[in-house]
Amino acid sequence: MMRHFSIISALVVWEASGVQLQGNLQSGGICDCGQEGQQPNSNELLGAVNDGDDYSVKSMISNGTHPVDTLFSDGSTILHYYAGAGDKNMVKSILKAARQDEYLDFHSFINHRSKFGNTAMMEAAMRDRLSIVKYLTQLGGGPVNVILKEDDQNLLHIFAEDGNDKMISNILATTREDDSIDFDEFINHQNKVGNPPVNVAVEMCHVSVVKVLTKNGADLTISDTTDRGVLHHVVMPIGSFHGSKSLLFDKF
Repeated sequence: MMRHFSIISALVVWEASGVQLQGNLQSGGICDCGQEGQQPNSNELLGAVNDGDDYSVKSMISNGTHPVDTLFSDGSTILHYYAGAGDKNMVKSILKAARQDEYLDFHSFINHRSKFGNTAMMEAAMRDRLSIVKYLTQLGGGPVNVILKEDDQNLLHIFAEDGNDKMISNILATTREDDSIDFDEFINHQNKVGNPPVNVAVEMCHVSVVKVLTKNGADLTISDTTDRGVLHHVVMPIGSFHGSKSLLFDKF
């Protein structure tokens, strides 16, 4: 398993050793500008981040004088930093500035990987920043097979619990196109208590999500750590699962 390093630790190392910045994403060749990107006052921006001066950080990136894609010496961006910290307001401000930068490829920025291979969403997931993971996913952040550390949930569990069948459909479509992901393993991934996403959807009474998952091949024979399968969740007294019992029983 890849070893993960704290963005905050990277900042401390940078400050103490005077390590120089690695440039920015635009100078790395993913923008449309056709010229080498410049980084005026980059140290000032990172200094504000390190000092916790969010007001100055917002001002610097919003006025366009400080590139939002400035890189730390570990190859991470300020999006990695604030996603890992769970600061959704700052994440929104950063992504707003990124969208307004005509030279920056938004998709490449939100999915940029540090030298350790982590995206901003992975930093958020490692620290169980659920709201950040949801937000980044909805804007095209990845990878789609990211796992939340504490509960061992993947994105399907998260949106199954919310009843968001549209996001479930989008995630499954993206996963099918990614040859590096085992689709069957992904759709049937079991969380900390052994439940795959379809069991979560059943337990939360989200019929539309159950339909999407079963249509895409979700395994209805998987039991949790207490040996309860999907049908046990149907009859559990946490709510009335209207119109779903026939749907589920027909699968057996």
